[in-house]
Amino acid sequence: MTAISRNRLCLAAFAVVLLVCCFLLLSRRHGGSRHLVAGLFNRRWLSSANVDTDPDDLDWPPRPPPDLMQGGSALVLVHIQKTGGSSLNRQFVRAGVRGLPCRCRRGRKRCLCLNSADTDWLFSRGSVGWRCGLHASLAALQACVPNWHRFRPGVRLHYMTVLRRPVDRFFSEWRHVRRGATWQAARRFCDGKPMDPQPELCYRGDDWHGVGLAEFAGCATNPAINRQSRMLANLTGRECLGGEEMLAGALANLRRMIFVGLTEYQVLNQYQLTRGLGLLFNRLFWQHDETVASQLNTSRADLAIAESATSLDARLYAAAERLFFHRTRRLLIGDAIAARADPGLAAAIAGLDTAGLRAVAPRMAAAAGVVLRRLGARGVSAAERRRVRQKVKRKLIQSQ
Repeated sequence: MTAISRNRLCLAAFAVVLLVCCFLLLSRRHGGSRHLVAGLFNRRWLSSANVDTDPDDLDWPPRPPPDLMQGGSALVLVHIQKTGGSSLNRQFVRAGVRGLPCRCRRGRKRCLCLNSADTDWLFSRGSVGWRCGLHASLAALQACVPNWHRFRPGVRLHYMTVLRRPVDRFFSEWRHVRRGATWQAARRFCDGKPMDPQPELCYRGDDWHGVGLAEFAGCATNPAINRQSRMLANLTGRECLGGEEMLAGALANLRRMIFVGLTEYQVLNQYQLTRGLGLLFNRLFWQHDETVASQLNTSRADLAIAESATSLDARLYAAAERLFFHRTRRLLIGDAIAARADPGLAAAIAGLDTAGLRAVAPRMAAAAGVVLRRLGARGVSAAERRRVRQKVKRKLIQSQ
């Protein structure tokens, strides 16, 4: 063997030893080689193609994806009316996500949410305001957001939303309008631009104060009818007219979203964001079920009216529920902290369909809550709970 060959062999051996030492050092910091591999998996940005991948172990402190922290990606919230989007906004920008800061000023509704590259990591009402219009639909956001001046060229935009049981959401919007509130500034989109002219309003004057449920649901141009499907549709061609085409577009877009939460499962929403996307919130999400809709004494006739007005949304929600529980189950089955909190959970949920998972959702939420608290999320104070309950009572009085 020549001297040159011996030198090359020595250099190769040295490189191997160095790599092994580095791996062992990192492995020690992350709690073992298995945890290191799992940690590397989690810190990848989870696109719609791999969001359901089942990691072998999830017992590590989650961190935001580097791509999100460095300006290569951004989250965009499709904020549908009366689904709890304002609460999610507050969790992002006020309570905070570790590693992704937002600077908030007292008395200001918007917070500055910049990453290490000084670009926005979050595009939502809480961070930039209604830059694309009041409660902009997915179609409106897709036409507008890429032009945002605080994004890098070629930024990857990941859309997310929260859906609510359609009848409850419809009742909540009806009560909102009944007490005199409106979203008159919200524009309806078609083929990538605002409709011209906009659909005729269902009322004359400044608002629709005191409207009854039958009148509210009976106006054909009322945007509350199947609102969730319309907000997530492409709104091109025949989709603009509503119906099956609109629903098909919404269903396709739903499956492509990086996160689809459900208002009724706040703890599991947070768990998906934390374990699936590496977003560790400082505070626990609160499941507040004492909403305006839950306090209504609805008759069978009222329920039938609301169901008729939300028939497409009901099918959209059913699809969202299947997707939601499928993703949650895959994460829980691989979570070592959840396994220690509830040793029989993984086996109990492994073969369940959507109805079965819905039935054991409280058990899943209990295990997820243990995980989130173990990772450092703080609970909601009693004062905050009282404040929200008082707000609901005021709204009920105003909508009588």
